[in-house]
Amino acid sequence: MSALSLLLCVLTLLLGAPAQASEVAVLDFDGRGVSFDEASQAAQGVRDALLEDGRWRPLSAFEVADRFAEGRPLAEARARVSEARAALDAGDFSRGLKLLGEALGLHADAGSDLARRPEMADVHYFTGLALLELGRHPEAIAQLTEALRLCPGYPEHRAPRLTPAARAAFDEAAEQLLASPMILPDEETLAALAERLGVDAIVAGAVEPTGVRLRLVADGRVLDAARPLDGWVPLPGDALYAELIADLQSGGAPPPVAAPAPPVAAAPPAAPARPPPQEAPPMERRGRWWLVGGAGALVAAGAVVGGVALATRDDPTAPSLTPSYTVTVERASSGVGGDD
Repeated sequence: MSALSLLLCVLTLLLGAPAQASEVAVLDFDGRGVSFDEASQAAQGVRDALLEDGRWRPLSAFEVADRFAEGRPLAEARARVSEARAALDAGDFSRGLKLLGEALGLHADAGSDLARRPEMADVHYFTGLALLELGRHPEAIAQLTEALRLCPGYPEHRAPRLTPAARAAFDEAAEQLLASPMILPDEETLAALAERLGVDAIVAGAVEPTGVRLRLVADGRVLDAARPLDGWVPLPGDALYAELIADLQSGGAPPPVAAPAPPVAAAPPAAPARPPPQEAPPMERRGRWWLVGGAGALVAAGAVVGGVALATRDDPTAPSLTPSYTVTVERASSGVGGDD
């Protein structure tokens, strides 16, 4: 290849190369009335839609978690949780609570409340159980409520075998959580998180059976978008996620609101009474077969009774549901004055 041809190839590649996609981080979604897996699939649906848009390069959930924990005391947080569980198993609730409190601070520093939410929820769960054992009920409910916020459906997802007391406490916590609104992080909080992750944009979201909401912060702008749901969370790849991204690209869209009811128009004047319809003549019976049984005859030596029996037979192998009929003629045994 000549030098001129090589130069032309390089220029073609440079001029035809697409613009570099902006890096974006999608945080784990909040959820109400959905499971943690459903909230996660909504977040993944947004990541996939951003990637398909072509102008964004979304970080995977693992990349987001690793960037948050880079240089942070994640290993120390996990070690504190292990020590706390051993203390709780030994009945030393005071020491267990102290260690769990330290673990919460270390996990928060490592961003576990943003990208390792089930792991952070475990710490709140163990704290809540310890507080229940000590009779500190309101504090325990607060901890279990936070566990449910971080990991929707926590008992089914992480702790399927609960004591009746713990189950009742979780039910109370779930009621408190459902009564509280889901509030997306504000612009300042999201901008600080984007800077920490080193990305161009960041997305937070919330999902419930009736709808999903997004907030994107990029280039000093905050954009919101929302779409209603029909009681279930779509799988990644559903057109709804592309519609949400299109709403964000167009400058954001406010959450949908119900349209006001149209004014009630005045009732039109009553139409004149119409004569009642005449009764139609009865339909003529056509093509109907009547089955008549036969009679027998009596003779001097004995009586012979003839009958016609109609038997219905269903063929289990036949695809039709229409029954077929077989006519069977039975001959009564001879005898004088004999009754069956």
